[in-house]
Amino acid sequence: MAKKPENEFNPGDIVRIVSGGPDMSVIEYEEPTIYEDMGVYKCAWFNKNGDIQSDEFSSYILELVQKSNKYKKKEPEKKKLMIAIAGN
Repeated sequence: MAKKPENEFNPGDIVRIVSGGPDMSVIEYEEPTIYEDMGVYKCAWFNKNGDIQSDEFSSYILELVQKSNKYKKKEPEKKKLMIAIAGN
């Protein structure tokens, strides 16, 4: 299995092409095929007419605009942790 690039993006992250363009939502990471040396990120965005567009991009030309909360590790709440410790 191919390793994701260092600047890993997750579905839901907002990215854009480093040279400019619209903000895009990452849909998924597609592993490289036997004919490719690296995988691509499939992204979607709305054009000026409001039509949805999608395409695949190398991570080398994408930059992060906003990280999605969906894949963020949730920290345990202190209060719940303290109650659990006190109960033992």
